[in-house]
Amino acid sequence: MLKGSDAGNQIPDRAEMTFSLRFVEPDGCEKWMAFLREKTGLEVERYGTLRLPVVSDPDDANVQRLLTVLRRRTPKMRLGRMSCATDASYFAPLKLPTVIFAATGVGSHGADERISLKSLSDYVVSLTEFLSEGSSDGNR
Repeated sequence: MLKGSDAGNQIPDRAEMTFSLRFVEPDGCEKWMAFLREKTGLEVERYGTLRLPVVSDPDDANVQRLLTVLRRRTPKMRLGRMSCATDASYFAPLKLPTVIFAATGVGSHGADERISLKSLSDYVVSLTEFLSEGSSDGNR
Protein backbone atom coordinates (compact mmCIF):
# COMPACT_ATOMS: atom_id res chain seq x y z
CA MET A 1 0.00 0.00 0.00
CA LEU A 2 1.38 3.41 -0.96
CA LYS A 3 0.01 6.65 0.44
CA GLY A 4 1.09 10.20 -0.28
CA SER A 5 -1.18 13.12 -0.96
CA ASP A 6 -4.97 13.02 -1.13
CA ALA A 7 -4.87 15.23 -4.24
CA GLY A 8 -3.77 13.97 -7.64
CA ASN A 9 -1.86 17.15 -8.49
CA GLN A 10 0.01 17.71 -5.22
CA ILE A 11 3.54 16.67 -4.33
CA PRO A 12 3.24 15.29 -0.78
CA ASP A 13 5.44 16.38 2.13
CA ARG A 14 5.50 12.76 3.23
CA ALA A 15 4.80 9.38 1.69
CA GLU A 16 4.23 6.03 3.35
CA MET A 17 4.52 2.53 1.98
CA THR A 18 3.19 -0.52 3.78
CA PHE A 19 4.38 -4.05 3.06
CA SER A 20 2.72 -7.20 4.29
CA LEU A 21 5.65 -9.58 4.59
CA ARG A 22 5.49 -13.23 5.48
CA PHE A 23 8.54 -15.28 6.24
CA VAL A 24 9.40 -18.74 7.47
CA GLU A 25 12.58 -18.18 9.43
CA PRO A 26 12.28 -17.00 13.08
CA ASP A 27 14.50 -13.93 12.47
CA GLY A 28 12.86 -13.13 9.12
CA CYS A 29 11.27 -9.88 10.33
CA GLU A 30 14.60 -8.41 11.40
CA LYS A 31 16.28 -9.55 8.17
CA TRP A 32 13.59 -7.95 5.97
CA MET A 33 13.65 -4.70 7.92
CA ALA A 34 17.45 -4.51 7.62
CA PHE A 35 17.24 -5.31 3.89
CA LEU A 36 14.68 -2.56 3.29
CA ARG A 37 16.71 0.00 5.29
CA GLU A 38 19.89 -0.91 3.38
CA LYS A 39 18.30 -0.81 -0.08
CA THR A 40 16.16 2.31 0.39
CA GLY A 41 17.91 4.36 3.05
CA LEU A 42 14.45 5.02 4.48
CA GLU A 43 13.03 4.71 7.97
CA VAL A 44 11.54 1.25 8.47
CA GLU A 45 9.35 0.25 11.38
CA ARG A 46 7.36 -2.84 12.25
CA TYR A 47 3.76 -2.66 13.32
CA GLY A 48 1.11 -5.26 13.86
CA THR A 49 1.44 -8.73 15.29
CA LEU A 50 4.62 -10.67 14.79
CA ARG A 51 3.73 -14.34 14.61
CA LEU A 52 6.12 -17.24 14.62
CA PRO A 53 6.26 -19.58 11.64
CA VAL A 54 4.32 -22.82 12.06
CA VAL A 55 6.47 -25.91 11.68
CA SER A 56 5.05 -29.33 12.56
CA ASP A 57 6.75 -32.71 12.63
CA PRO A 58 5.11 -34.84 9.91
CA ASP A 59 6.15 -37.96 11.86
CA ASP A 60 4.27 -36.88 15.02
CA ALA A 61 1.99 -39.74 16.11
CA ASN A 62 -1.16 -37.56 16.12
CA VAL A 63 -0.35 -36.08 12.71
CA GLN A 64 0.05 -39.58 11.31
CA ARG A 65 -3.16 -40.73 13.03
CA LEU A 66 -5.08 -37.81 11.49
CA LEU A 67 -3.63 -38.64 8.09
CA THR A 68 -4.78 -42.26 8.47
CA VAL A 69 -8.33 -41.11 9.34
CA LEU A 70 -8.43 -38.64 6.43
CA ARG A 71 -7.26 -41.30 3.97
CA ARG A 72 -10.31 -43.44 4.75
CA ARG A 73 -12.35 -41.02 2.64
CA THR A 74 -9.61 -39.42 0.58
CA PRO A 75 -7.04 -42.16 -0.17
CA LYS A 76 -4.68 -39.80 -2.02
CA MET A 77 -4.46 -37.37 0.92
CA ARG A 78 -0.84 -36.39 1.56
CA LEU A 79 1.08 -34.00 3.75
CA GLY A 80 2.57 -30.94 2.13
CA ARG A 81 3.87 -27.48 2.95
CA MET A 82 2.18 -24.10 2.67
CA SER A 83 3.57 -20.61 2.60
CA CYS A 84 0.75 -18.40 3.74
CA ALA A 85 -0.69 -16.53 6.67
CA THR A 86 -2.74 -18.79 8.90
CA ASP A 87 -4.47 -18.74 12.26
CA ALA A 88 -2.37 -21.82 13.05
CA SER A 89 0.37 -19.34 13.99
CA TYR A 90 -1.45 -18.75 17.29
CA PHE A 91 -0.55 -22.33 18.27
CA ALA A 92 3.17 -22.06 17.36
CA PRO A 93 4.26 -20.91 20.84
CA LEU A 94 2.54 -23.99 22.32
CA LYS A 95 4.65 -26.28 20.13
CA LEU A 96 1.56 -28.31 19.21
CA PRO A 97 1.58 -30.11 15.87
CA THR A 98 -0.66 -28.28 13.42
CA VAL A 99 -2.29 -29.65 10.29
CA ILE A 100 -4.34 -27.50 7.94
CA PHE A 101 -6.94 -29.18 5.77
CA ALA A 102 -10.35 -28.24 4.49
CA ALA A 103 -13.34 -29.35 2.51
CA THR A 104 -13.02 -29.03 -1.26
CA GLY A 105 -14.28 -25.83 -2.83
CA VAL A 106 -13.59 -23.08 -5.33
CA GLY A 107 -13.27 -19.30 -5.22
CA SER A 108 -11.74 -19.14 -1.75
CA HIS A 109 -12.35 -15.76 -0.06
CA GLY A 110 -14.14 -14.47 -3.16
CA ALA A 111 -17.68 -13.48 -4.08
CA ASP A 112 -18.21 -16.79 -5.90
CA GLU A 113 -16.84 -19.02 -3.14
CA ARG A 114 -18.49 -22.45 -3.08
CA ILE A 115 -17.94 -25.69 -1.20
CA SER A 116 -18.66 -29.33 -2.03
CA LEU A 117 -21.32 -30.65 0.37
CA LYS A 118 -19.96 -34.22 0.07
CA SER A 119 -16.49 -32.95 0.88
CA LEU A 120 -17.87 -31.00 3.84
CA SER A 121 -19.64 -34.12 5.10
CA ASP A 122 -16.40 -36.15 4.74
CA TYR A 123 -14.54 -33.41 6.64
CA VAL A 124 -17.01 -33.51 9.55
CA VAL A 125 -17.02 -37.33 9.71
CA SER A 126 -13.20 -37.47 9.61
CA LEU A 127 -12.82 -34.92 12.41
CA THR A 128 -15.44 -36.72 14.50
CA GLU A 129 -13.64 -40.05 14.03
CA PHE A 130 -10.26 -38.51 14.85
CA LEU A 131 -11.55 -36.91 18.04
CA SER A 132 -13.58 -39.94 19.17
CA GLU A 133 -10.65 -42.34 18.70
CA GLY A 134 -8.50 -40.32 21.13
CA SER A 135 -4.92 -39.13 20.85
CA SER A 136 -1.82 -41.28 20.66
CA ASP A 137 -0.94 -40.31 24.23
CA GLY A 138 -4.27 -41.58 25.58
CA ASN A 139 -5.86 -38.14 26.03
CA ARG A 140 -9.14 -37.15 24.39
